[in-house]
Amino acid sequence: MSDYLNKLKSLVKRLQPYVEIDGEALVFEEDLILIQRALSAAEESHLDSSEDQAEIAKKLPEGFFDNPLVITGKDVVGLPQEVLDELNDLDSLETEILEIFELAKGPVIIDKIIAGLYHLTGVKHTRSGITAKLYRMAKKKLIYSVPRKKGVYSLEDTNDEL
Repeated sequence: MSDYLNKLKSLVKRLQPYVEIDGEALVFEEDLILIQRALSAAEESHLDSSEDQAEIAKKLPEGFFDNPLVITGKDVVGLPQEVLDELNDLDSLETEILEIFELAKGPVIIDKIIAGLYHLTGVKHTRSGITAKLYRMAKKKLIYSVPRKKGVYSLEDTNDEL
């Protein structure tokens, strides 16, 4: 919609100098008035739709579109099983790892992740498997490797040293 508004505004600016020449109104002054009215109506409509979008956004979990290319545990909380069955990108290991990060409220080392996964799920994971999963999660920007700290990951991109 904003592209449409910008085109209308541009048209009004281009036509404005041609409305009067030597004090005489030209024929398309009426057209310019119609365009200005349409622009005003479109701007009002755009404001209304922005308010509607804000109301709709309140229904989504916080941070739902932080990373729109990946589905996370926060995105699926409270969904019925029928809906969960339809999601093909849902990776339970990623969800469990993200849960560990949220509980830790800060950077986590691989050892804590492996131990935390065992405590949460009772499943034993290999270091190489978890390292590979963390690497893929970092590529998706779900987590970030902490610079100059081998095997330390965070939910936030940080260049600060621990």
